[in-house]
Parts: sequence; C-alpha cells; structure tokens
Amino acid sequence: MIKAYEFKPWRPDFRDRVWRWLSFRTAMPMSYLAAIARGSFGRRCTVVAVTGSFGKTTVVRAILKGLRCRESTMVIASLNCFAYLYYQLLGQMTRRREAVLEVGIARPGQMGRYARVLRPDVAVVTGIGTAHVEYFPAGIEQLRSEKAELVRALSPRGTAVLNGDDPNVVWMAGQTAARVITFGIGADVNVRAVDVRTNWPGGTQFTVQINGASHEVRLRLVGASYVYAALSAIAVAHSLGRDVRQAIDALGELSPTPGRMEVIELASGATILLDDTKGTPPTLRPALEVLEQAPAERRLAVLGHLPRTAPAPKEPAYREMGRLLGRVLDRAYLMHRIDSQYEAYRQGLIEGGMEEAQIVRVVSVHDAADQLRRVLGRGDVLLIKAHIHDRLSRIALLLQDVPVRCRAVVCPRLSMKPCSVCVMLRRNFSPTFTDGDNKMGTSDPSGRAAARCRSDRRS
Repeated sequence: MIKAYEFKPWRPDFRDRVWRWLSFRTAMPMSYLAAIARGSFGRRCTVVAVTGSFGKTTVVRAILKGLRCRESTMVIASLNCFAYLYYQLLGQMTRRREAVLEVGIARPGQMGRYARVLRPDVAVVTGIGTAHVEYFPAGIEQLRSEKAELVRALSPRGTAVLNGDDPNVVWMAGQTAARVITFGIGADVNVRAVDVRTNWPGGTQFTVQINGASHEVRLRLVGASYVYAALSAIAVAHSLGRDVRQAIDALGELSPTPGRMEVIELASGATILLDDTKGTPPTLRPALEVLEQAPAERRLAVLGHLPRTAPAPKEPAYREMGRLLGRVLDRAYLMHRIDSQYEAYRQGLIEGGMEEAQIVRVVSVHDAADQLRRVLGRGDVLLIKAHIHDRLSRIALLLQDVPVRCRAVVCPRLSMKPCSVCVMLRRNFSPTFTDGDNKMGTSDPSGRAAARCRSDRRS
C-alpha cells in the first residue's frame, strides 16, 4: 500500500483531499437534496446513467456529443460517486433536458442508494471487469449484481442499454421490466457494428446496423473500445427518439479522452499511443489490438502498475499481461519498484517471445524519457500503458519537449485531471512515500528496486 506523507496545506494534494473528504461527509445530505430535486422540477429531465468497470467516461462523453450537449470538466475528471454525483445531477437538471451521469462504485451497497436518487430513464452498462472485485466476497457475480441495481431501478417505461458482447451484462436483461437495447459486434445485438476498420493514426470506421438500416460511422478515435462507446451513444439517441444520422455526424467530432487511447505524433516521426488512465488487464487488450494493427517499424512500450483495486496477488496478472505483450513488442521499459512484480512481468514478456536484452527497467519518468529519446525513430510506435497514479503521461510531455519538473513517483493527487493542466508540472515536486518493503524518495531513488535497475542497465 502506497501512502503519501506530510499532509500539509501547501502540498498539491491538499485541496483534492479536502474536496474528497467533503464529498464523502456531505454525501448523505446531498443525496436527500438531489432526491427532492429529482422528484420535483427534475421530473422533466431525462436522466441517462452510465456504469460499468471500464469505459464509462468515454461513453458519457460520446452520449453527450451524440445528444449535442455540452460536457463539463467534471466529466473528464471522472467525479462519479458520493456528493460529486449528486452535485452533477443537480447542475445538469437545472441547465438542460438531459442529464448524462457516470456512476462508479467501489463497495457493496453503494449502487442501490445512487439508483434510488437518480431514478434513471436510461441505464447504460459498458462491461463488467475485475476492478474492485476484491471488496465483493462472492466475487464477480456479486459485483455484477451490485451494478445491476441501476438497471433494476428503471421503470417499465425506461430503457436498459447493455453491452451485448459481455455475458455478465447480458445477464442484466433479465433483471428489469424496462425495454432492453443491446449493442456490440455480435450477431444477436440490436445496434451492431460490422466491417470495423482502423485507419492509423487517423481514426476508426465501421458500419452500424440498427432497425434494418445501415449507416457509415467515421470516428477521430483509434481502437475497438471507441467503437463500443459510439454504439452505446447511438443506442441512447435511438432510445430517446433522436435522429440517428445526426447523432452519428456529431460523434465524428468527438476528440479522444485525455490519457485514454490518445494518439500523439512526435516531431521525430514516432507516434505515441497514450493509455495511462486505467491499468487493469481488460483495458490492455484494446490497446494491444491497436498496437498490433498499427503499421510500425518497431513497437515499444513503457509499462506501469496495476491499480490498487486489482485483486491480489498481482504477480499472475503481470505474467499473463507480459505473455500477451511479448508477442507484439520489440522493446519494453518496465517501471516497477517491487521486485516480485517486475520479475513476473519480465518472465511473462520472455515467455511471450521477447528477447531478455530488450527488457529495460527504469526508475522514473525522466529516466524513461531520456532513454526513449536515444532510440525512438521515424515509424516507431510507443505504447504508454499504466494506471493514472503513475502519471506516465509526463513521458509523452517530455518527449514533446514540454518542461516537466515534477518528479513524483506516485502522484498523491486524487484528481483524474491530466498532468498537462496540473499546477505542479513545472514545479520541483518530490514527495516521499512507502511502497511495501522498498522506501524511495522520488528526487533520488534508492532501495532495492532502484539498485537492481541500475545494475541491470550496467550489465
């Protein structure tokens, strides 16, 4: 468990922690206020609630774009629980006819409360993964049942928009009396994508089939995960009686969500695929598919950590991810402080087919950027895959010659906003922390992991 010390007002995480504390402590009174508002003037508003283990933020942005609604900064920040959620509900209900909300949970019993307050007209479920499953004693079955509370809260006049390619989500169709619309690429869905084509690095094209009609969809976004986001937005627009063609045209203007399959072209001719927001194994496959399909001279990757919410022990997951990546990568940079996790990742890469000499251990974003500057060339594609707490997007900024003075190994900030807008980016910020048995100060890394890394490079 990583813990940031020196909780003082001048620390950059102070405001985030205050807001998180207030959101948690005021959640109950705010829920009453939001419930009263929803039952009075909020009855005229159509509430679209999005849940799932991954892809929620992009789906919310796609739905807002398809409905031609303006998105707020709170959407990008993924403020999807406690008082944040009720604050967004109140704000959107007072400004427009549709409120589109991301609903996140981490513990049993949370979704029922959210669902009773939101009283959604449309419930969208993106997929069920293993995030937070360690807090559910009965495993993924209990997790999917908890998320299904949002679907159960629908009235018979409501609509459930479900990922038809995920069996755990399809199961939710039997939990509601509302109309069910499924989306996906399988043959048995209502809103189906066929002939999916990736135009690297310009975007993705596919044909959507809905109600017997076919429409061509062109996205500025790269990857199969964005196809699902677009399909869910089209399904929501259809369920609300909107013009599907207009929704598709609007989706063509959707920009990538920062840190989620974001394509960045460098002056050197290399291209970065930045996916450093969710580091869970289910999110690796879409990134890997894009990396594999991209025409590249070489395929490189900087790989960070699984999130704290991933089930323990993490070593088997690292090994399996390594096997998948080892089949595709020409060179890998591992930023791991815990020796056992590094070894598991390294062994997985070797088992996948990588040469051991092409696996490099790095200690910081600046170390990784320095090494990448020497090897990246025209036609190379670099995948940056990690969790948001690693803040590996600083590597992309450094490779674009953006001044980065922040040397935090693990970001203590609780915000999901990208590093490019952080006030500490150009400040000499070097917090200390503990991580298992390894103690490291970010300004001068030490401990067994850093010593092992330096030894590996010398050899």
